[in-house]
Formats: sequence, structure tokens, C-alpha cells
Amino acid sequence: MLLAVFIFFAHLDTTKDATLDNSYHQIESISLKDYPTTMERVQLLSDKYSELIKPWQSKLSQLSPEQVATLFQAADLVGYYSGEPKFVDDMEADVSALEREGKATAHDRRDLYEAFLQTRQFNKARIFSAAHPDLSLEEIPKIDGAKLEDRPSSLLVSENGKSLAWHNVKIGSSQIVVVSHPECHFTQNAVRYIEDHPALARVLAEHSTWIAPPGRSLDVDAISSWNRDHPSESIALASAQSDWPMISSWETPAFYFLKDGQLVETVIGWPKGGNTKALADGLRKIGLHYTDSEAQPSSN
Repeated sequence: MLLAVFIFFAHLDTTKDATLDNSYHQIESISLKDYPTTMERVQLLSDKYSELIKPWQSKLSQLSPEQVATLFQAADLVGYYSGEPKFVDDMEADVSALEREGKATAHDRRDLYEAFLQTRQFNKARIFSAAHPDLSLEEIPKIDGAKLEDRPSSLLVSENGKSLAWHNVKIGSSQIVVVSHPECHFTQNAVRYIEDHPALARVLAEHSTWIAPPGRSLDVDAISSWNRDHPSESIALASAQSDWPMISSWETPAFYFLKDGQLVETVIGWPKGGNTKALADGLRKIGLHYTDSEAQPSSN
């Protein structure tokens, strides 16, 4: 009986490294391909993770530290693209298993902390940071207010970047959601164009909501600085990706045109020649118009 158990675990250890490595590379391959939308990539990654990786998460005690590290890499990769807490839960379990073996690295711990930030699990992030003061992790500002579940929400960044405040976003009858980031060169180009065209700027100032993707850094200093310079295009931190179902890609900049809460047009990117015609077409589809003259914008 003992011999049979030994043979079983010896087989597990000698085959699963290759199996897990191959599974990870399949997931990595999906992440590197181009897809029409972020959601298509996320769905493929999630499905492949469920098929190849998830069954082994319940067997952590049977795996070597090297195998657990491979599981962690897979959860980290899929969690990065999906922004879903369930993958961060697996990352957390993997780090705990590695900690028990004395094999968790500072890099592993930082990745887990940043995944907490991305999924807006701030309480977990604070507890984790307090337990690892040696890592010098990004500080989470004070957060005011409360978030309503399962609806578009954002975190407003104070002028000095020292605090955040939950804001439950109201989607108007004619609304543009702009996914943007202050350190994105293309976002900067788009805003430069908008600010150089007052009629367009007025329409967007009245009807747009600007949000930064839920990333693995809060970037509050960059955002607060941007907001001082561009008050009409002030950026807030998006809540979890799942709260923004209309957003199919978190590339920046991306303009999502909504009419009565329904997505009717999407404009992604800001090429060298701009995306001005596409913006005008999107505005027209939600009943908004502007000209390059100083005439006031009109709405239908």
C-alpha cells in the first residue's frame, strides 16, 4: 500500500511539471494574440484556465513549490487581463502555499498586492501591506464613501492625491464614457485636439465621464496632476471591470457612446490623423452635434 502511494505521488511529480508548463504556455499564447475585443481574449483565457489550471488549485498540498509557482503565474496572467477577483483568490492561495514552504518571493508578494489593487480589494491590500512592510508597497489613500454593488462606479481623486471618494456614476440619456490614462500618449493627443476645438470640448464636458482602467497601480499622483491641468477631462479611477459591462476594451483612449444606457458606438484609439470623424459620427448617433465654429452644441 505504501509503495502504491509512493508510486502515485512520484508519477504526479514527474508528469505534472511538464503538464502545468504546457498548460501555462497555452494560456500565455492566448494572451499574446490579437483579438477584436478585450472581452474575447478574456473569455478564451478564462475558459482555458478553467480547463487546464483550476483543477489543480484544489491539490496544492500535493504539488511541489515549482508547480505551485506555475499555477500562480497562470492565475496572475488571467487575472491581469480579466480583472476578476476569483483569479486573485487563486493567486492568494498559491502565495500562501509557497509561504508555507518558504518559497514565496518578494516578486510574488508584490504581484498579489497589485492584483488586490486592480480588483479594488482594498481591505485585503491594506492587511497584506501591513504584514509585509519590507516591500515598500504603493500606499492606498484614504477612501471616503461607499460603493454600490454591480453598477458603474469610480473613485474620484482629490486635488492633492491624498484621498479617494467613491462615486456612483449616473449614465445620462446621451453619454460618452472615455477610457483614458494621463500617461497614455494617445490620450494626451486626443485631449489636446479636444481642447483646441471649443465646441467639441463643450459637448464632452457636459456629456462625458472619463475613467482610467482598473490597473495594478492607482497612479493617484499622475491623475491628480492631470485633473488640475484638464478639469473638463478630469479622470477618475474605474471600479472593477465587471461594473462596466459596456466596455469591451480597456485600451486608451476609447470612447463609448451610450443612448439611454445602451451602447450604440465605440471609437478606440487616436491615430496620427486623429479620430475626429468617428467622434462626430458617434455623437450624432446619440443625438449630439457640434461644429468647429464657436456655435453652441445642440442635442436632439
